[in-house]
Amino acid sequence: MAKRKEPKVGDRGILRVREPEGNNDVEYYSTRIEDIVDGLIACSQPMRGQVYVKILSSTVELTYLKGDSVFSLMCEVVEQGKGDPSLIVLKPISGIYRSDRREYVRVPWMLDAEVLFVKTFPTDVKKFWEDHSHEAVRGLILDLSAGGSRLSLAEACMVGEKVLVRFTVPEPNPDTFLLGAVIKRVEPGGEPGVTIVGLQFVDVKDIIRDKLFRSVFCRQRELINKGFYELEEE
Repeated sequence: MAKRKEPKVGDRGILRVREPEGNNDVEYYSTRIEDIVDGLIACSQPMRGQVYVKILSSTVELTYLKGDSVFSLMCEVVEQGKGDPSLIVLKPISGIYRSDRREYVRVPWMLDAEVLFVKTFPTDVKKFWEDHSHEAVRGLILDLSAGGSRLSLAEACMVGEKVLVRFTVPEPNPDTFLLGAVIKRVEPGGEPGVTIVGLQFVDVKDIIRDKLFRSVFCRQRELINKGFYELEEE
């Protein structure tokens, strides 16, 4: 395993747990890697609110943040509920991989956005934005993933239209994105003149997508900590 991908003590993570009762329910818990000894990974025991949660499944997926990248590995639950603070001990049973859901996990997030309608995507996006930003309209992002977003817009739209969308995420560090997107869904909003559109980002460079997913990951972890995160998938 490349060292840059390996989990380290102090890495922030999320445990993805599929309940064993056969109902296919999936739970997500915020965690932190506290120790790594003899190939075993000791993480903080999952909690709901102020109460420790016992994991019933024999396996979990540990996803953790490394710089701008997010990696995962499947683990066997070896022991849990021991120590102060309480720990869950995991034994890796797979290699390390990029999370196969990194483009699909979608988090609620209200962010101001600017939207510029275009006929074709420009070669130099930044230069085009500088020249035409005065034509952009205001929007409000309602949820976000590394693959797209849903936003509220006071503008008539059609499926298939192309846009440039610019927005800033506040965490883990303020980061501004300028992305090309295609409108995939159009729905009436809750108020007259308001439209809810579903955007799919296109031609996003890997380094930018990793930064975007880093922000989505941190937002997901924040919501889990607050106790009201529910998985949404595109």
